[in-house]
Amino acid sequence: MKGYRREEFELLRRAIFFNWASLSPPPRSAIERLKRTLMFDERDTIPLEKQSEQMRNEAATLLNARQSEIACPGSSTTQGIQLAIDSINPSAGENMVTASIEFPTAGFEAIRLRRKGVEVRVADCGDGRVDADRIEKLADDRTRVILVSGVNWITGYRTDIRRIAEIAENRGAYLVVDAVQQMGASAIDVRRTEPDFIAAGGQKWLFSPFGAALLFVNRKRSDELEEPYPSLNNTVEPEEGWPSYFANEENDPFDVRQPVRTARRFEHGGWLNHFGMIGLAESLKIINSIGIERVERRIGELYDYAAEQIQNAGGRIISSLEPDERSSILTFRLRDSWKSHLDIVNALAARGCILSCRGAAGVGGIRMAIHCFNDEEDVDRMMEEIRRF
Repeated sequence: MKGYRREEFELLRRAIFFNWASLSPPPRSAIERLKRTLMFDERDTIPLEKQSEQMRNEAATLLNARQSEIACPGSSTTQGIQLAIDSINPSAGENMVTASIEFPTAGFEAIRLRRKGVEVRVADCGDGRVDADRIEKLADDRTRVILVSGVNWITGYRTDIRRIAEIAENRGAYLVVDAVQQMGASAIDVRRTEPDFIAAGGQKWLFSPFGAALLFVNRKRSDELEEPYPSLNNTVEPEEGWPSYFANEENDPFDVRQPVRTARRFEHGGWLNHFGMIGLAESLKIINSIGIERVERRIGELYDYAAEQIQNAGGRIISSLEPDERSSILTFRLRDSWKSHLDIVNALAARGCILSCRGAAGVGGIRMAIHCFNDEEDVDRMMEEIRRF
């Protein structure tokens, strides 16, 4: 069976690509849309601000969220996470709970928080699993933030976000979810899981051609927390409109503030990356047109097929094979040394077979990232190359 909408990706015609968890090729439809926008094509008569609103609508559809709960925090997951934590603003004597195999963003946030006197508690996840029980044991009534990934970047382990959201609520803490390895490949229903924040860059499973990210802010938090960076982007437009306001010589630049009451409170700066948002909107449309349930189901079929082939070739699967724990990342080992795995990945790339090598905290291997645009022939061709080793 051929992958869904495979024709969107020119790279799939000339390479065996299983690196969607790192940096994905952009789809043809998004490239064409951006070409028209950048050339000010007369067919695109809608203002940039209105075009970029489509990203919020498509993201809301994918997450089962409200459009008012979606913000564009910048170009990366990291920026979304930092905005969330800055708005929560933990203070000395409070703590953040996270996991030992989180992406380095968690480590950088730990540096910032420790400088303020905030304790950082790290759950030992040396088996590659971000288990909710381990998070619960570390959380107490002084826990202000719980930061975890929806899908782990090394093993692909799928975290029980609903359970951790309940832990956060019971402790009076906020749950911040790094969803960059989940959104676009696995279903996320924010009405069911109830996280406070979800951050995701568009360059991985959402295959966005420009640097844009999104941030889900639970509607309960839009009024409860202050935006960390007041700016024009998160200020209500004056009644007379910005052009008239900027032309009025009697205006006081220190008396312009009326914050918006939606997730846009977490957008800051003087100008948003509208082109990036338009590109991300086109990619989100592709996912929504297929349907995230079909996307996830197709990935599961390829996951099973690839896991069987890898095991038959003598490889050892590191990722979970349990339906409730696995995702779109299939990590495996062929050798004992991570340096040997890196050599293999580099040699495969030279032959047009693109995977990655990932590891931390004693866990790792060769990471195969499978999307619904792949097919069984891709797996077979990959295995032909792997058997050389």
